[in-house]
Amino acid sequence: MSIYTESEDAIMVAVQSILEQTFTNFELILVNDNPASKDTQRILDTLATQDNRIRILTNDRNRGLGYALNAAIQSANADIIARMDTEDSSLPERFEKQISLMKAHTNVDLLFTQWIDVDEQKATIVRQPNRIDFTNMQKSFFTKALLMHPTLMAHKKVFLDNPYPEMGRPEDIVLWLQLIRQGYTFDILEEPLYEYRIDKINITQRYNKIKAYAQNLIPHLIRESRYYWSNIYFWLFFGRTLFEYLVSRNIFIFKFTHAQAARMWKVVFGS
Repeated sequence: MSIYTESEDAIMVAVQSILEQTFTNFELILVNDNPASKDTQRILDTLATQDNRIRILTNDRNRGLGYALNAAIQSANADIIARMDTEDSSLPERFEKQISLMKAHTNVDLLFTQWIDVDEQKATIVRQPNRIDFTNMQKSFFTKALLMHPTLMAHKKVFLDNPYPEMGRPEDIVLWLQLIRQGYTFDILEEPLYEYRIDKINITQRYNKIKAYAQNLIPHLIRESRYYWSNIYFWLFFGRTLFEYLVSRNIFIFKFTHAQAARMWKVVFGS
């Protein structure tokens, strides 16, 4: 788990949800990606004294999520890696159930779970991608919201052979594009085992996230297009990303067009 500028409460909630897992044989690696903050270091140092399963890594400067995740993976002692995001919560049986499935299905390289969106008012929406969609990642990945990154559990070797790109968001999408075309096996545990915090009210925050997402992703899509040139679903996804890039040039245009376009996409593709 990488920590940057999140609040103490958010860090504590996320960490506590991991420490309360029914599967207990793990190490929790927290990467301090904000070494200039004395408050962040104080919080992490305090956590490390409370549970001997917690280990702290501190970057020399703010490096970004991709770098932080790579550092944690390289430092990890286990052969299986689980992701977690600050501000979110893993349900108590998440690790136990994911590990059980991975042991039963040794061909699975990357295992995700369903999840629950939780907004500022504590309203929830359960997101339930199913295993059928994972049988055709060349289609479903580009048309549906299948992969919630912080629900991931995977073999360490996958990431040693394919490190996260060190870039701004969405480093995960760029990595998934590479792994899908290389033939890695993705799967999902059909149970919501993760609570993901979303911000419906702050339109400016959403605008900035999507603006950075689209701007950073397009060059990678262009590079990946030589592997996906005959995949119509890739090109639909490319078109959607290009649309998001264009409408995110202006926040007023974004406010009036993005939500409607997202709803239309869901009507067409069912997610």
